[in-house]
Amino acid sequence: MSRTLVADLPPMTADDLARFEREGGVWGKQRAIRREQLRVAATVTAVTTLAGFGYVKLIRHNTWYVVAGTLPIFSLFGFVAGNAVGQVQYPSIANNKETTMMRRTWWAKECSKNWDLSQIDRGFWKASYPQFAVPTSSSA
Repeated sequence: MSRTLVADLPPMTADDLARFEREGGVWGKQRAIRREQLRVAATVTAVTTLAGFGYVKLIRHNTWYVVAGTLPIFSLFGFVAGNAVGQVQYPSIANNKETTMMRRTWWAKECSKNWDLSQIDRGFWKASYPQFAVPTSSSA
């Protein structure tokens, strides 16, 4: 019989994420690959947005209203194209949803290394502190 402890984990810092990429096996490698894929997508998005601005405002001499209306289109096109280019340039080795799940599991194991489980007795948690009455539905 295994024990399950529900806990609110602290957020991962940049150092923790970098350590997961080194120590997380295939899941850590996939996180690093996804980061590179998103870097490529962001770069292509920025380039197409600037190119779209240059075309619409500087070459076509349109108004700022036309610029404001077309920039989201150029940005969206850039992100879609950049995402495709990034996935071709850096092929995935694992599923990103599974990678997220494994990163959370890895982080829970890392956090639990320093937990004091002495208050758990026969599957029940008997906290020595704080002692307070748990409100019931009739008193609420």
